[in-house]
Amino acid sequence: MSLCTAAGQTPGTVRPSRRARWRALCLILVHVAFALHIAHWYFTGTTLTPVEPSEAMQTLGARALVNAGFIFFLLAIASTIIFGRFFCGWGCHVVALQDLCTWILRKLRMQPRPLRSRLLVFVPLAAAIYMFVAPTVTRILLGKHRAPFQMHLMTDDFWERFPGPAIAALTFLVCGFVIVYLLGNKGFCTYGCPYGGIFGPVDRIAPGRIRVTDDCEQCGHCTATCTSNVRVHEEVHVHGMVIDPGCMKCLDCVSVCPKDALYFGFGRPAAGRGAPRAKAPPRRFDYTWPEEIAMAAIFLATIVILRGLYDRIPFLLALGLASITAFMGPTTLRFLRGQTVRAGRALLRAGATTEGAKGRITRAGIAFCVILVLWVAMLAHAGTLKAMAFTGAMRVRSAGVDGPSPDWSELSAGIRLLESSVRFSPVPMPRWRGQLAGALAMADRHDEAAHHYRQAVEHAPRYLAAWYALAQYAVQRNDHAAAVDALTRVVAIAPADRDPAIRLRLARHQAASGDHDGALASIDVTIELAPDALEPFTLGAELALRVLRTEAAGDYIVKGRALAPDDRTLIALWARHLKVTGTLQRTIEQTEQKGTVTQRQRDELAALYESAGRFEDARRVRRGR
Repeated sequence: MSLCTAAGQTPGTVRPSRRARWRALCLILVHVAFALHIAHWYFTGTTLTPVEPSEAMQTLGARALVNAGFIFFLLAIASTIIFGRFFCGWGCHVVALQDLCTWILRKLRMQPRPLRSRLLVFVPLAAAIYMFVAPTVTRILLGKHRAPFQMHLMTDDFWERFPGPAIAALTFLVCGFVIVYLLGNKGFCTYGCPYGGIFGPVDRIAPGRIRVTDDCEQCGHCTATCTSNVRVHEEVHVHGMVIDPGCMKCLDCVSVCPKDALYFGFGRPAAGRGAPRAKAPPRRFDYTWPEEIAMAAIFLATIVILRGLYDRIPFLLALGLASITAFMGPTTLRFLRGQTVRAGRALLRAGATTEGAKGRITRAGIAFCVILVLWVAMLAHAGTLKAMAFTGAMRVRSAGVDGPSPDWSELSAGIRLLESSVRFSPVPMPRWRGQLAGALAMADRHDEAAHHYRQAVEHAPRYLAAWYALAQYAVQRNDHAAAVDALTRVVAIAPADRDPAIRLRLARHQAASGDHDGALASIDVTIELAPDALEPFTLGAELALRVLRTEAAGDYIVKGRALAPDDRTLIALWARHLKVTGTLQRTIEQTEQKGTVTQRQRDELAALYESAGRFEDARRVRRGR
């Protein structure tokens, strides 16, 4: 790579960065660590929760699970406060993919051209607020409860919150390669990454950054080698340091400086840099303000359509695709006007040779048109289905079926919209089927509702609400085996705060279906999860006595009465237990000798008389005679 070292000087060659290989090795080791983490889970069945910043949503959400991802995110933010965005440059796997794409393109003699937009640069910050701030603010405004913070560092379902292999590969392809070709290197970091939306602003208060000495000759080698699209030579000339929050401290600029004038050091942060040393050159952008506004509108429309589309598209992939789609907007307008236009390095339309004529469409331009038509058609179809499903769900809710004056026509209209969204979806949509099933249940069309719930769990085995509804339908039919099957699935995926109640319900149906061992096991787990709840001890004692597990029954009764000594149900079970074990009469005699001064003593003696069949004596004792 050659360029002029300064005005009036001869061209100079940018030397290779000595830091590049070290950074590449570091990023390779990051992927090795990922592989080892996955392998540990695969072979042991349990492992550390994913070390992924998006897992912080679990901590900041209603469940308040403090996991490894949240702790790692905090540490990364803390390091950024001091050193700047080192983590992004040296530890992010998506940055590794983008740099790999840039390296490949450069080997093919295709330098990625960076997109420079005024409005799209705010996407990462907006995405960060959406992911990490908005849920907490919404919960507070709605007055919803958040569970106490609890540690959740280990998991047996490592892949629970990650997409499948196909979608993961598509995400890496779009966010690591396609976006680099079209929007320039670090295109996803600049126009999509929600974590960058936090690291970027935090970087502005970091004292650690790239700085310059008086030896700088403004040769521009630093800018030429920067893979983050930072105008390094301009910033150090104007400010004495790099202030662009896109700088990821790769240190390539430091390495290639022919005068060794650049260095990483500590001093004033960008937010407190003071007056500039020189007049800053005017900032250059690729689009007019009308085009910028159009791009922002296209981005918003696309992200609304793609976010969670078909229950498959993750947020990061949606961000990458929306940024690319926003880029396609003004590109298409310029293409239609006949202007010279490129997508990345591909020439879509050559400039006109005569005034007023339109430029020639290239083969790449024809391919662009085909892709554009297919993509817009897909977005229109998907957007229509999402709108139908959303409107249907809103109309079902507004029908007010649980209120005093339900609007049955509104409910029917909502059901029709949900049925259409399910029917015309190109892929199975368990969530839409679940919403349709719920609406059908409101309309007392229970057989159809159960059918759609079964279809939903067939394609989404971890669909909690559907399994719970199927369990309720099984209970209504007195089909205890089906209830046990559905509740067993619910237990496997239910949040911890609902788990005890569900397990207790499961135990009842296991007992009703004759699985007494399974019922007692479920009760024991319930007691572990909720040791202060009385109902598990009562149910366990009743069941154990029914199947003559006297030792287990006695244990449940003793522990239950330790929680509630005056509970009459447990006192009655205690008396039954004495009868089964043959110690009833002796206990009656001992109790009669002690006397009945307190209410508990009267309740105990009455229960003993009832177990012995002496009902008149029991009534006399309860009346206090």
